[in-house]
Amino acid sequence: MTDYSNYISRSDASSYLLPDQQSKEIIEALPTSSFCLRMMKRLPPINAATYKIPMMNAFPTAYFVSEVAAARSATNTKKTTDMSWSGVTMYIEEIAVIVPVPESVIADMAAQNFDLWGMVKPRLVEAAGKLIDQAILYDSSGDIAPANWPDGIVTQCGTKSNTIDVSSQIGSGLTFADLYDGILADNGLFSLVEQDGYLVNGALAAISTKGKLRGLRSSEGVPIFTTDMKQANRYLLDGAPMDFPNNGAFDPTKSLLVAGDWSQAVYGVRQDITWKIATEASIHDSSGTLVYNLFQDDMVALRMTMRMGWALPNPINPVNSSTQFPFAALVP
Repeated sequence: MTDYSNYISRSDASSYLLPDQQSKEIIEALPTSSFCLRMMKRLPPINAATYKIPMMNAFPTAYFVSEVAAARSATNTKKTTDMSWSGVTMYIEEIAVIVPVPESVIADMAAQNFDLWGMVKPRLVEAAGKLIDQAILYDSSGDIAPANWPDGIVTQCGTKSNTIDVSSQIGSGLTFADLYDGILADNGLFSLVEQDGYLVNGALAAISTKGKLRGLRSSEGVPIFTTDMKQANRYLLDGAPMDFPNNGAFDPTKSLLVAGDWSQAVYGVRQDITWKIATEASIHDSSGTLVYNLFQDDMVALRMTMRMGWALPNPINPVNSSTQFPFAALVP
């Protein structure tokens, strides 16, 4: 089966890595990990399969007390208040993958001074980061992530009506005249977050959105987001930094920009990424059928594992205690 019989073969390594190799350098994109986790709040180390996060259900109320010389009255009697809490449970789940490689491939690559595992490990970290971002942004009822993880941020934005639709709301004669208004004007993307009682402190956007932002001009025809053509732009939206994920997780067919208060999204790690190399193990598919016997097949396998979870508690806040949600998404 495809998901269990994959391995790095001699043809995968290609003539650029095995004998006859001329260049000793490998030209490849800088591996990137999770863009979402960079923005989110990391919780202290987790040592259990679940982690309960308390959140407030009711705020206390304070009162003025008037000075009245007479006996007790309604204006000088101190009143009482209360508070209440509920919570959400964050579930820690495992992410893992195995990379089998024939021993002959490893030996031939080593003869050419190539460190196979040194090249593979960063890419596995990148793959884990991509998977995590896909789950955090787009999961819906366990279609990407485990079923006990929350729906993705973009999915929840749709449920909470915190979306701005480019095709139906932005353009001449529509709700917003242009993309600038759709993001920053009253009732625009940022405003949806602010109306829910949060301040936007960061945004993630599709790489294709860069071109849309570069094309925005002021009434005098001056580019709004491009200030210096001689150096790279540092993109900010109303002072909030914006990043453009290039790990393949951000799907422009589902969202073009996600903005919000990223401190409200939390994650916890029970086990950081660990590596294990095996030479005498068996690999089976989901039905239990043997795929590789490493010892018999003269193979080596690298296993990556980690355990983590994330949550979006979404508690009430002093501004909005009914429809609050800390994110909004620009959708195509």
